[in-house]
Amino acid sequence: MGSRFCVSSLKRVKSGAFKARKRLPEDVRSEYQALYGPAWEVKLTLPADTPPEKAKVLYAAWLAEVEGRVATLRASKNSNGQDLTQRQADALAGEWYRCFTKLHLDNPGSPKWWSGLRETLLDIAGDPETREVDFDQPEVLRAVDIEAEASQFLTDRGVVLTQSGRASFLSAVAREFLEAAEILRRRAGGDWSEDKHLDQLAPFTPLTAPSTAGNVKPGPVTSSAGVRQSASASQLFEAYILDKQPKTSTINRWRGVFTVLDAAREAEGPDWDAQQWLDTLRTESRSASTVRDIWLSAARTVFAWAVRKRRVPANPFEGCTVEVPRSIQTRETEKEFTEAEAQMILRASLLVEVRDGRHLLGS
Repeated sequence: MGSRFCVSSLKRVKSGAFKARKRLPEDVRSEYQALYGPAWEVKLTLPADTPPEKAKVLYAAWLAEVEGRVATLRASKNSNGQDLTQRQADALAGEWYRCFTKLHLDNPGSPKWWSGLRETLLDIAGDPETREVDFDQPEVLRAVDIEAEASQFLTDRGVVLTQSGRASFLSAVAREFLEAAEILRRRAGGDWSEDKHLDQLAPFTPLTAPSTAGNVKPGPVTSSAGVRQSASASQLFEAYILDKQPKTSTINRWRGVFTVLDAAREAEGPDWDAQQWLDTLRTESRSASTVRDIWLSAARTVFAWAVRKRRVPANPFEGCTVEVPRSIQTRETEKEFTEAEAQMILRASLLVEVRDGRHLLGS
C-alpha cells in the first residue's frame, strides 16, 4: 500500500493565514505528480481573512478531494478499469465539456489563445492530403489529454477506464474540445449568447466505481442493516448531483467521501459496516467534527435520497452517530487578556468606589 499518508492539521501561522500539507504516498506518488504537479506533498493555504469556521470546512473539502484522488489512482493500478460504449464515451465527454467551459467561464482569457488551440488540434488530427480529421490518432489523444486536462477530470471523479475505454473517451473529448474552444473564444471576445451546443450533448449517466481488488468486479454489498445494495456510492452521488444540482462547493466537498467509501466497501465486502467505517475515519489530521459534518452528513444525505428514489432498499447510515468531544477553548496568543478585554476591565474599575472596605458602584 506504500508509505503512510501523513497529514498535518490545519494551522494558523504568524501571518494569520491557514496552512496544511499532506505527504503523497509512495505507491501513487509518481502518478499523482504526473497529473497535479511534481511536488512530493500537497499544500493548502487560506488567506488570513478567512473565518475560522469556513477555514475548517475548506480544509475538510481539500482533504477529501486529495484522498479521493489517491483512492482512484490506487484503484487504477489494481484493476483493469471499465470499458465504455460509444454512448458512454460521448456522455462522459459531454460532462467534461460542461465542467471545462464552466471552469473558464468567469475568466475566458484571450480569443487568440482558444483559436490557436483549436487550429493546433485540427492540424494534428487532419490529413493534409485528404483533409479528413482523425481523432483516434495517438498524437491527438496525447494532445487532448494535456490541453483538456482529461486525466485530472477522470481522477477527480473516481473513474478508472481500460486502455480502450480511455481511448474512446479521449477521442470523444477531442471533438468536444473543438466546441469548447469555440465557445470560450466567443466568450473571450464578449459574445455571451446562448451556448446551443449544450442541447446536443448526450445525457450523462454515472459510471460504476472502479474495482480495487484486482480483476474482481464489484458486486452487491451488505449494509449494516443486512440489506444488499448493488449501486456504488460514487454512482449514487453522481445521480444525486444530476437530480438535486447542489452547489459546486458542496460537490467538491463531498465527492472524495464517496470514492473512499467505495474503496472501503469493496475491501470489507459483506463485513462492511457503516458505523465501524465512520469510527475509523477519525485521525490526528481529521477531527470528529469533520467526520460528522462532512463524511456522515454527505453519506446520510445521498443514501436517504437514494432510498426515496428507490435506488437502494435502505440507508446504511441511518442511525449512525459520530461523538464529538467537547472542545476546550484556549486563547491563540500567550497574553492572558486581549488589549480590548484589558481596556474593558480598566474602564469598569473606574466605576467602582471603595469606601470603608466596601465596593460601591460609582455614579
